[in-house]
Formats: sequence, structure tokens, C-alpha cells
Amino acid sequence: MDTLEQHEATFDKLEDRIKIDAAPFIHEIDILTSMSGISVMTAIAIVADIMK
Repeated sequence: MDTLEQHEATFDKLEDRIKIDAAPFIHEIDILTSMSGISVMTAIAIVADIMK
């Protein structure tokens, strides 16, 4: 496995962990992702920023 593949695998694991930790906010994430152009990760970032 080369370095790029290792980084991609690490990134995928981190993204999965973020999604698991965001599970309590699934309703808010669903609402945000219903808007055009808002991805799940963007919705999670918005929720995280609001919750600070």
C-alpha cells in the first residue's frame, strides 16, 4: 500500500468516526442535507459550529 492509499484509508476511517459521533444530530443533518449543495460532512460542520 503506497502513501496515498494509506492517507485515503486514514481519511475514510476519520470520516466514518465523525459520522458516528454526529449521529445524535441526525435530524438536523437531514434537514441541512435536504438543501441543494449541502453534503453530509458540510451539514456536520455546520452543526458542530453552532454547537460550540
